[in-house]
Amino acid sequence: MRKLILRIASLAAIITFVTCALNGISLMTSIFRSAVVYLLTILLAVIMLNILRWGVLATSPPDTLPKKQERKEQTEKKSE
Repeated sequence: MRKLILRIASLAAIITFVTCALNGISLMTSIFRSAVVYLLTILLAVIMLNILRWGVLATSPPDTLPKKQERKEQTEKKSE
């Protein structure tokens, strides 16, 4: 999933850079705009994945959600 998000962000940044370069915008401005598009695309993907996770948790039946004690035990096992 991480590779897909990074590929989409890279593709959007490359398209932005090429579009800026073809329109005669300076090289530094094109690079800056591409970096902004790259970072904002990644940020948007993180926000959307968190919203999706919250939606899944909100619509799941309560008996399928892990209990606090079980989650605490799982984190303790992972830390050991």
